[in-house]
Amino acid sequence: MTVASIMRYFFVLAMVYIMIRITIQSVKEYISIRRAKYWVEGVFSATVKFTAPQEFAETVFELEKKNTIGSSKRCEIYIDGCKLKKKHAVIVQKKHGAYLEVLSNAKAKINGETFQMGKYPLSDGDVVKLNEVVFVFNTRLKEENDA
Repeated sequence: MTVASIMRYFFVLAMVYIMIRITIQSVKEYISIRRAKYWVEGVFSATVKFTAPQEFAETVFELEKKNTIGSSKRCEIYIDGCKLKKKHAVIVQKKHGAYLEVLSNAKAKINGETFQMGKYPLSDGDVVKLNEVVFVFNTRLKEENDA
C-alpha cells in the first residue's frame, strides 16, 4: 500500500515539474519571437561575402543578430580546415551598427590591421581576415533591401 501511495505522489510531482518546465519554455520562446520581430523591424541588415578559402569563394551569408564563426559545428558560420579556433570570433549586429568580437587566443585582421581579443566596430565594405578565411562585411539599410 505504501509503494502505491509513494508512486501516486511521485507521479503528481513529476506532472507538476513537467508543467512548470513547459511554462518556462513557452515564456522563453515568446520572448525570443518578440525579440526577432523587433530585430526584423530594425534599421540594418548585414551580410558577409567570402573571398577565401576557395571552397567558400563568392558565398554570401545573411547575418543574424549574433553569428559565431569557427571550426565547431555549433557555430552559425562553420568553417573547417582553415586553422580557426572552435569559436574564433563573433559578429554581433546592433540596431545602428555591428562589431566583430575576437575571442580569446584568436587573431583577426580588419582592413589589414591586426586585432586580438576584444570588440571592434565593423563598417560597410570592411575586409576581415581570420587566419585563412577572408570575407567582406556589408551593411545596407532595410529600405535599400526593399527597393
